[in-house]
Amino acid sequence: MTHGTTRSTARAFGASLVLAAALLTTACGTTQPGAAATVGDRVISEAELTTAVEELNAAGVSQDKLTPAIVLPYLIMEPSVVDFTTSQGGGDPMDAARQFLRTRGLADPADSTVRVMSSATIVQEVMGAGGAAADELASVIAKSKVSVNPRYGSFDATNPLRLVNSLPAWIVAPSP
Repeated sequence: MTHGTTRSTARAFGASLVLAAALLTTACGTTQPGAAATVGDRVISEAELTTAVEELNAAGVSQDKLTPAIVLPYLIMEPSVVDFTTSQGGGDPMDAARQFLRTRGLADPADSTVRVMSSATIVQEVMGAGGAAADELASVIAKSKVSVNPRYGSFDATNPLRLVNSLPAWIVAPSP
């Protein structure tokens, strides 16, 4: 092997490493370390998600045990839900959610927990009623720029209540 061939092989190997690194980071959906998802410029951290799941389970807000995959869509939709509520002239949904959580034994719930509860309540009320308001909320949600860490799946704005399981075999799913 000549000196020129060794140098060409090294360059090709180096270029393939850079390409592989770029592919791996873009395949993860979010490039923020520790991010569960991003919505526009807002990062939803895995710590926020974990806290919300733990507090909501401790408060017993659902008959079933909540998992990150169940809770994350509500954190993703929350900015859209707030925009929708504001456009409808509604009050502050965070206050009602905070008060509800206090009745469930959470004296000082984390902000992420309150955001999930607020989002879930409004989404269920509006979508459950159907009609023009539900269509408008769905439209606002669909306009969101969302990127989800593939550990949790992918976000489909046409079915925003569930993350689509898109977990590649080489990524370990979060435990419930």
